Amino acid sequence: VPVNFSLHKTPDGWKAWDVVIEGISYVKSFRTDFAAEIQQKGLDDVINRLEKEGRVGPAGAAVPH
Repeated sequence: VPVNFSLHKTPDGWKAWDVVIEGISYVKSFRTDFAAEIQQKGLDDVINRLEKEGRVGPAGAAVPH
């Protein structure tokens, strides 16, 4: 299965920006999912859920896994 990575250079080095598997962009997929949840529940509720799940830290910073 072909996997394509889009990379972005940051001051800390290169970071994966998007992953496309079989033509499906995971950034676009997550953006669509989050947009629907934000419309239904509001941004603050979505951020609180992600913090409780350990997916984001304070101020919305991504938590590395």
